[in-house]
Amino acid sequence: MPYISTKGIIISTAPLNERDKSAILFSEELGKIRIKFRSVRSPTSKRSGYSDDFILERILLYRKGDFYTATEVELIDSYLDLKTSLDGFKALSYIKELLLILIPFEQQEPKVFNLLLKTLEGLRHTNFKDSAIIYFCIHLFDDLGYPIKIPRVVTGDYYFLPEKGGFNKVNGILIKEDIVREFQDVFNSSCRNFKEVHYAEEMLKIINSFVLFHSESEHFKHFLETMQTLGEG
Repeated sequence: MPYISTKGIIISTAPLNERDKSAILFSEELGKIRIKFRSVRSPTSKRSGYSDDFILERILLYRKGDFYTATEVELIDSYLDLKTSLDGFKALSYIKELLLILIPFEQQEPKVFNLLLKTLEGLRHTNFKDSAIIYFCIHLFDDLGYPIKIPRVVTGDYYFLPEKGGFNKVNGILIKEDIVREFQDVFNSSCRNFKEVHYAEEMLKIINSFVLFHSESEHFKHFLETMQTLGEG
């Protein structure tokens, strides 16, 4: 059937022409797909707010071949509280980049979709945004089939090497025992109650090296540089 109803989150948008927008939707049933919103760039459009980044909505799509056009939308959540705080904005931006570079198109990822919803809900109820980002990343890699190898029992310092899948006792960058323990704690934590991590900066550097190994994304490198500049500002 050409009409498909799905629940999804807009994760990226761009002008298509004077009237329309193209968007990338991460959908519960369809995975990551490209769609078009018609006539939403007009200031008088009643649907202009339904085609922004991180809008969760029930959406009716018309499919013709491999192309999807939004015909009806029902807003579920706009995550406005996260978008209007600097820490929330930075967290959403980071999650967006990972979804864009690591999730393949047209492939169902229900575990990742549920992880995204849980993390977004956890983000809005915690002051520890870095903990939420680290939680999302660790579980994202796990759901995608290339988990960071974290020892179940931490004994002393470790090395980290993406080529070896994560932490090991042989080679890579030397990582302090306390940092490895925090990786273990975050992995086993609940997104309903994120706790403070003391080595967030070091943990994110480790995660970023893992992302770059699996994606080789120049765009992600530029994104990290931009976020660092934003943090310094």
